Amino acid sequence: PSSPRMLRSTHPRPAKPELMVVADISGSVAAFARFTLMLVYAMQGQFSKVRSFVFIDGIDEVTDYFRGEEDIAQAIHRVNTEADVVWVDGHSDYGHAFEVFWERYGKGVGPKTTVLLLGDARNNYHASQAWVVKEMQHKARHVYWLNPEPRSYWNTGDSIVGEYGTHTDGVFECRNLRQLEAFVEKRTESERLGGRPIDTVAGFDHLRLLQKLALDCFVQIERCGGARERHTHRFQFLQRFCRVAAAFFAFGLTHAGPGAVEPVGAVGLEA
Repeated sequence: PSSPRMLRSTHPRPAKPELMVVADISGSVAAFARFTLMLVYAMQGQFSKVRSFVFIDGIDEVTDYFRGEEDIAQAIHRVNTEADVVWVDGHSDYGHAFEVFWERYGKGVGPKTTVLLLGDARNNYHASQAWVVKEMQHKARHVYWLNPEPRSYWNTGDSIVGEYGTHTDGVFECRNLRQLEAFVEKRTESERLGGRPIDTVAGFDHLRLLQKLALDCFVQIERCGGARERHTHRFQFLQRFCRVAAAFFAFGLTHAGPGAVEPVGAVGLEA
């Protein structure tokens, strides 16, 4: 008689997508950019490749600052002090930064790449060079723009987010953890509806890094305000962070197909 054998799944392990994060770290958007970079850092093992870039009027790649670094605060400190992001006067110039990005790093954008652009698109009335974002969309799998500024402020004054947004797969208001969570969950759900499988087992290898991220954020919370304010921030942070972390697991483990994220208190916990 034949002996029983263990059955093995015939479904291939889903391929991990690539991620490129391009973040404005000037002025009021800096806190959100740093927090998002911290979250991406904690989840970097769930992507086949993660590259991070920061800019003001110049742009620099900071991928190596996070690679093999277990102290998130140290990595962020290096971004703040070592990244070469000033070209002329240190005032935002998206057009110049994007042009330099495309010239230096554009070859790295491919059909498995998701590009996350972070910033308020306040360009100080410089040339937009929106053609760069159009080229990104042409080559990449997805291009998303996360804007930490209230939607009612978009396309007012020197904001040109609409000019850039035309060439993306969506522009999303992302001012706090709730909105970041909603963005990631929406993207994950669209992948599920598209029939792309989710690896539900991998990802737990990086729980330690997520715990480290949570601890660092709590340290920042303890430094702010009075006892009542700290208690409120702790409770809100725990709720939001757990949901965002879970959503990022799914976002990072979504199959890419053959052709185909500063102190939390400064970022904002509620709308």
